[in-house]
This record gives sequence, C-alpha cells and structure tokens, in this order.
Amino acid sequence: MGSSSESPCRVLHVSNICPSVSREQVYQLFTLIGRIDELKLYPTETGNVTQKIAYVKFEDDSSVSVGQHLTNTVFIDRAIVCVPAGSDDIPDEQTALAKGAPLGSGPRQLPPNLTNEIIEEEGRQLLYTHDPTLTSLGLPAYPALPADTELGKVEEIRRTIYVGNLPKNISGEEVLEFFNTFVGEIMYVRMAAGNDSLPCAYAYVEFTEQSSIPIALQNDDIEFEGHNLRIQHSKVAVIKPQRKTDDQALAEVNEAIKNQKEEKNAPLASTRRGFSPRRRSRSRSPRSKRRSRSPRDRERRERDRERERERERDRDSRRERDRSRERSRRDRDRDRTSRDADRNREREREREREKRSSSRDRDRRDRDRKKEKEKEKDRRDRRRSRSRDRKDRKDKDKERDRDRERDRDRERRERKDKDKEKDKEDRDRKKRSDDSDDEEVLRERLLATKREKEEAQHESGSNEKMRLPLLHFRRAFSGKKLVYSQYGDPAKVVKLETVTNLKPSINEVTVRWLAAPVNPADINQIQGVYPLKPPMPAVGGNEGCGIVEAIGTGVKDVEIGSLVIPSHAGIGTWRTYGVHSTQEVDAVDRGLPMEFAATLQVNPSTAYRMLKDFVNLKPGDIVVQNGANSAVGRYVIQLCKLWSIKTINVVRSRDNLSDLVADLKSIGADYVVTEEQVLKEFRGKYNNINLALNCVGGRSGMLLSSLLASQGYIVTYGAMSKQPLQLPAGPLIFKDVRAVGFWMSPWYLVPENIPKRKVMHAELSAMYKRGELKCPAFEKNSIDNYEAVLENAQTQFAKKQMFVF
Repeated sequence: MGSSSESPCRVLHVSNICPSVSREQVYQLFTLIGRIDELKLYPTETGNVTQKIAYVKFEDDSSVSVGQHLTNTVFIDRAIVCVPAGSDDIPDEQTALAKGAPLGSGPRQLPPNLTNEIIEEEGRQLLYTHDPTLTSLGLPAYPALPADTELGKVEEIRRTIYVGNLPKNISGEEVLEFFNTFVGEIMYVRMAAGNDSLPCAYAYVEFTEQSSIPIALQNDDIEFEGHNLRIQHSKVAVIKPQRKTDDQALAEVNEAIKNQKEEKNAPLASTRRGFSPRRRSRSRSPRSKRRSRSPRDRERRERDRERERERERDRDSRRERDRSRERSRRDRDRDRTSRDADRNREREREREREKRSSSRDRDRRDRDRKKEKEKEKDRRDRRRSRSRDRKDRKDKDKERDRDRERDRDRERRERKDKDKEKDKEDRDRKKRSDDSDDEEVLRERLLATKREKEEAQHESGSNEKMRLPLLHFRRAFSGKKLVYSQYGDPAKVVKLETVTNLKPSINEVTVRWLAAPVNPADINQIQGVYPLKPPMPAVGGNEGCGIVEAIGTGVKDVEIGSLVIPSHAGIGTWRTYGVHSTQEVDAVDRGLPMEFAATLQVNPSTAYRMLKDFVNLKPGDIVVQNGANSAVGRYVIQLCKLWSIKTINVVRSRDNLSDLVADLKSIGADYVVTEEQVLKEFRGKYNNINLALNCVGGRSGMLLSSLLASQGYIVTYGAMSKQPLQLPAGPLIFKDVRAVGFWMSPWYLVPENIPKRKVMHAELSAMYKRGELKCPAFEKNSIDNYEAVLENAQTQFAKKQMFVF
C-alpha cells in the first residue's frame, strides 16, 4: 500500500498580511493556538510594500496543522494564507522574500499554453488536453479523461506521471530524490509495491509544475538502480492525505484556543466565607395558660411586644451592617485581585517589550555581522582578483617572451634547414652530374663491347643475339595494404591487397610504415558511422609512424631516414609502404619509440588539448572523466598528475575491477569509482570540479554534469555507449554549466593551429623521453592476421590492438 511523502515541521508560513500590521499583533493572533518559540515578520523595513509575510515557529508541530485552518481568516483588512513552511528553520529576509508567498487556497489552473477540448466518441464525451510542447518533442499526448472530471482534478492529473519497473525494495524517499534531482520539484509521491507475485513496484509522482512533465517523459527507459524505468502519463491523481471539514477545523481551532487560555489564566484558588440568610422568625413571649383581662396585664403585654419589636429592629440593623461590611470586603478583594491582574499584565507586557527589543537588537547585530562578513568577503575577492590579474599579466608576459624565444629559435632552425637544403641540393646536383657522366661512359663501354662481340660472332658465323642487362638508377617499392570498398563489418569488408612500383613524384615521399594502432574511430569509419569518410576504395587506419625511404623532387620538410606521423586523419596507415604528399606527414623526434610515435597524433594530443583549451585549470583543481581506462583517459590522468590537478575517474564495473583500480592509481589517478558509486561518493563534496570529460554518453554524461561547479564545462569527445547524451536541466539553468564537443581531426586542418601542433608534439615527446608519460600496452600483430585483430578490437574489455609491419 502506498503512502504520500510528507514530513511534519514546526514553522508556519503566513502570507497576504496587511502592511500596517505589527509583529505584536501577529504574535497575539497565533499565541492563541500554541506556544511560540520564534516569530519573524518580513520585510522589516516598511516602505512601498503591498503585503507582509511571517514565519511562526511553535514548540509543537501539531500547532502548525491547527494554524493551517486560519487560511481565509480576515486579519485587519484582508484574508491571510497559512501553509507549513516545510522546514524547522526560519529563512533570512532575503531568502524569504525571494521565495515569495505560497499559493492561495483557491484551485490551481493549467498553464495558458495548454487547452482542453471535449470530444464525443462512441456515445461518450471525453476531455482531451493539448500541449504544444509534447507535440514539438514528439512525446505521447495526454490520455483522455471523462468530460465531467473537475477542472482542479484535471490539473492535478496533468502534473502526474506513472513510473513502472521500479525495484521492489526501493523507498519513496529515493524516488523523490531521483526525480527532484534530474527532472523537477516534486509535490507528492505515492509508492505501490503490489502483491508478492509482481516482479517490480510502481509509483505515481505529482510534480509542482506542469513543465516538468515533458522532461520526465524524455527520460523514459532511463536506468535506475539496475532497472529501466517505464515513465508515462497518469490517468489518475495522487491520493492526498484526508483533509478536515470546515466544522472539524473550526472545532480544532476553538479547542486549541481554549487549552491555551486555560494555561495562561489559571484560576486563583481562594476560599471565601459564605453567607446564608437567617430565617426570620417571630418571637413570642410565653403566655400563661390563663390570660389576664386586666388593663395592667394589657399594658405589660404591650410593653413586652414593644421591647420585642425593638430587639428585632436591632437585629435587622446588625445584619444590615454585617452585609455592608461583607460587601465592602468583597469589593476590596475584587479590587485587589484586579490590581494584581493589572500588575501581572503590565509585567507581561514589559517582559514582551524587553524580549522584542532584545530580539530586534539581536537581529540588528546579526544583520550587521552579516553585512560586515559580506564586505570582508568582497574585500578578499577584490584582493584575490587583483592578485590573479597580476599573476595573469606576469604569466602572459612570460608566455609572450617564450613565444618570442620560440619564434627566434624557429627562425634560426629554418635558416639552418634552408642552408642544409641548399647544400643538399648542391650535392645532389653534383651527384646527378657525376652519375650522368658515369652513365655516359658506361653506355659507351657497353656499346663498344657489343660491337666487338657482334664482330666476333660475325666472323664465327653465329646468329645468337647479345643481351645486355638493364640499368636501374631509381628504386621502386612494393608492399601490402588493408583496403575496403564498402561500409560494413570490418572483419568482412576489409581485404588484404599487394601493391608494386611505388615511386615518389614531385613533393612526394615513400614511407615505410612501422606501426599503426586500431582505434575505435578506425572501426567506426569502416562501419560508415564516422563523420570523416575518405573516397572509396580506401586504406584503413588514421594513425601510425614510419620511416621515409625515398623522396621526390621539391621535397624540403623531410629527408630520407626521417621518422614521420600523419599530419591529419584519413591518409590510410594500415599498409607496409605508401606514397604520400609532404603535407600529409609531419616529422617528429627520431628518438621516440615506435609505440608512442604511432599514437602521438590522436590520444595524447586529444588529452592535451582538452585540458588546455576550455578551462584555465590551476593546481588543486579537480577534473572528472568517464572512460578512464581508454588511451585518452590514461593520458589525462598522467598529464593532470604532472600539472598537480586531481582526477576523479569513472570506469565500468567488471570482474577484475580491483586490478584496474590499482593500475590506474599506479599512473597517478586520485579516485577510481564505478558509475554506481560516483554520485554517492562525490555529490556536493567538492566545489572546484570545473571540467568533465565525456567519451561514453548516455546516463554517464548526466552523472558527470551533476558534479560540476558553477560555470563548469562538460566536454564530449566520444559516445562509446552509442546512446544520446543525457543532461539534466538543473545544472544547465542554475549552475550555468556549459556543454561543448571536441574532435581532434578538424583541429589539425586549421592553418592557425600548425604552430600549436608543433609545440604540442614537442612537449609531449619531451615528457615521454623524460619518463613522465607511459604509453598504454598494445597487443602487436602482423598485417596478415588482420581478421583476428579487427575482431579483437571490437570486443569489450579486450587489450588495445596494433599492427606492426
């Protein structure tokens, strides 16, 4: 059975308060329903305001539920709105005014861009809701509802989704946290585990805003705790907690006020003397049995009666005086009690005034401290900014000086190269002249020998013709290459061919290729899914290294014996020999090992450019990346270690995970976690994660973007999962996170990047020769075994493949 996720709190949020109301008046109103710990009335400075808001913190959270019933109560001149604040902490004035007033007690309405339409189908009237946002995104439309459904209930249903295929042991808090983080703010969540025979649970989620519905539907089939969620429109509203009727609410308010009054005004126990009226009896003098009839007796009886009446009057007078004294005593007691009560009330008011004054002083001190802290923070920020500016200027000056020095060195090298080229041309010219003379002499000698033998044969009568060896003065090469003429499975469409008579022409060189790796981009290019498509038939491979064996006329940048790599992608490196233009190859340091030189063009260069071109990283900053076990990921780890930058490395879960973690940490990784661990370990832990590198895509990219600091960059340079990149709206809107892409191949084709390319290759080569960079391990294979190599290159968790010629 499901339950709505609500948590009690002790703070009541009151809005739509008259601007002229004081804090004392608000206190007197709400102290009738419970004891108050703290009360804040905003704004504190009265000016051009249309309403005030108050936060009332009670000792008991039950007073908050009673206080909600005061909604629509007219206070001074308008009806107030009372709702729970959702937290036990009262926000400061700036935060409270930014949040604004809560919704009133009236029914909510659909956004203006949504329209309702009643259509009759098969004798039934149905209500349809049209949302242009769902139509433009190609998402399912809202399901039909009965036409007699209340509009308030329609609005709730249109903010509700059904979430299926949830794990059986999942809690409502985890579902609420997931959708709050990646979709939008949640109002209610109702979980339903179903019976024991069902393999999964389901839930109904009601969002605060209808605009969260398209975002939620776009995440259909998203992975959550190992389950692919099924997200669709709901046809019913979330069942809310039962609300009290107006009579029940009024009775609860009256009961709270009565209890509060009994606590404050405890009756004074006093014992008062009671009076009971004495019955008035007529006293009669004793009479003799025989009554005298004489005048004397009559006179005596008359005197007796007069004395009796006099005594009765005396008794009445005494009773009247006693009653008067009692009334005076009661009046004095009442006056004394009234004076005591007035003194107590005056003391209470005085204590309240002192408390309010103390509270105002405390608030004023808090505001002053806060302003002083903000001023101090601004001063520190300005000092840091000036310091950074000075440091940046110094760095720029140093960089400018280094650039000038590099330019001067380059000019000196170019002059030396030109001098060497000139000397070489002179030697070649002299050699060609000498070769021409030698060839002429040799030809004359051969012709003379031929004539002598012909004469000898003529004399002997032999008809056998003399055969002379042919003279070859320029060497031709032959070799093998892997060619494909159509797109498809690399193991099926790639064929091994033999080429002969490879000679360089003008501005061309013949390269004997030493090694060429098999990268994911090479596989995607053969499959036809890579943007760069060379003309058919094409030779596979975009990266490698080789030795220049022959050069054509006009070649200046390289010489025979130079170690070269491709200057850009698409020239085809899966071959033993190849003839290439001088603009298609770049010379590199001859002292580099074959494995590093063959991979210098793509993987280390990609890592170098992504760390340099997007964020000005400083020592102590943090970079997070997925695909950390890839060749680019390993170079990112090593470069960050050299530059004192920390790395959080995300890898896929596997059987030998502990071995992989140890391997990555041995080359400098600070943290190595799986996709399931990264959010639990690092969300909200660091605020200096300014760069995220994504080569996987899908949900993995969403995890990286959730860790970025404000104005951080997520750079996507691959999509190994073959799923579209998922980015939550929260980091893009509230953190100003920037999402960009990077591709190394077109970067090489920009003429302005040629100087940067040479500097980058020189720095990476120097790092490797100093032992600061390690090349990933490769499985080396012959070109004749190409089918097994291409199969292994597409196997998950397989070792990196490389052709060695």
